[in-house]
Amino acid sequence: MTQASFRSTRLPALPLGERLASVNADPKAFSDRMAMAVPSLQSYEPIGDSEKFRSKPVAIEIGGLNLVAGANTPVSVSVGAATRCNLLIPFFGTNLTTIGQRQLIWNAGKSALYLPATGRGGHCSTRSTLTINFEPDRLQQSARAMLSLGADQSVNFFLDDARLLNLHISGRDAGKSWRHLCGLIDSPCDEPELLANLGVDELVYRNMVLLFCPELFEKPVTLAQDKGVRGVSQRSLDPLCSLIQSKLEARVTLSDMERVSGMSSRALQYAFLQRYQCTPMQLVRDPRLDSAHDILSQNEPDLTVTSVAERLGFARRSTFSALFKTRFCETPSAMISRLRR
Repeated sequence: MTQASFRSTRLPALPLGERLASVNADPKAFSDRMAMAVPSLQSYEPIGDSEKFRSKPVAIEIGGLNLVAGANTPVSVSVGAATRCNLLIPFFGTNLTTIGQRQLIWNAGKSALYLPATGRGGHCSTRSTLTINFEPDRLQQSARAMLSLGADQSVNFFLDDARLLNLHISGRDAGKSWRHLCGLIDSPCDEPELLANLGVDELVYRNMVLLFCPELFEKPVTLAQDKGVRGVSQRSLDPLCSLIQSKLEARVTLSDMERVSGMSSRALQYAFLQRYQCTPMQLVRDPRLDSAHDILSQNEPDLTVTSVAERLGFARRSTFSALFKTRFCETPSAMISRLRR
C-alpha cells in the first residue's frame, strides 16, 4: 500500500449498521479506550494528518460470541499476545498484518484473516471490518452438527497458525453471505438476547465453518451413499492410504483413488471425512505441501519454486504457490526471498 492510499477521511459503512455507532475524532482518547477494551494493545496511531483521524466501532455480544464492527481512517496498530482466536472479515479497504517475518494482506472482497492468540502489528487504508472473537470448541460443535459427526470426531481447522481465508469459494461469494448475515444482525442489534434466541450466533459459527473448510461441503452425499460409507471398515481404506504415502512425490487423482478403493468420489469424500476428518485430496495435498516447506527451509542455492513444484507432483506452479500460501501464509517465492536475505 502506498502513502496515496491513506489519504481518504470518509468512513465507509459499518457491517453491523450505524444505529449504535458514534464517530471518534481524537486518536489519543480513542487509543486509550481501545487499550481498556484490548489489554494487549501496544499502540494505535493514525497515519498521516492526525486531524483527519476518524473511527467508529460497534460491539455486540450474542450468546457468548463477541462481534466488533469497525470503520476507521488509516492507522498503524501493534498488539501483544491475545487470549482468544479472531476472524477478521474486511468489507472495505486494504489491510496488512505482520506476524514475525510474515506479512499477510487481506483485502475487501478477496480474503479474510484468521488470527490465533498471538502478537501482531500492521497498518491499513481507510477500511470497514468485522472482527469475530470466537471459541474453537464452539466452532467444532457447529462443524459436527453440519457434517453429522459423532462426539468423538472432529474437523481440523488448522487454528495454530495465522492464515488467509478465500472469500470466493467454488464460485460462491462468501463476502456476500457475510453481508446478508450482518444485515440480519443490524435490525435488532440493540437486542442481543433476541438475536441469541433466534440462534444468530449459531449462524455465525456455521458461516465460519464454511469459510474455514469449504471443501467439506462441495459434494453432497446421498442417503444411500451415507449408509454404504458408514459400513466401510478402516481396513478398506488402508490400500488407498498406502498408495497416497507411496506417491508423495507423484500426482494422485480422485480417479486413482476410486480405482484402488472401488468407491465413488462422493463416497470417498464422506468416508475420509468420517474416518480422518478431512477430504481425500487434503490427505494427498497437505503432506506434499509440508514436504515442500521442509525442502524450501533447507535454503539450497539452486532451488526454485518450479523445481519444487515439479518434484512434488504439482502440475502447475501457480496452483502450488496458491496452495502453499493458504497453508503457510506466504508464497514459496516469498519464503525463498526471506531465507536468502
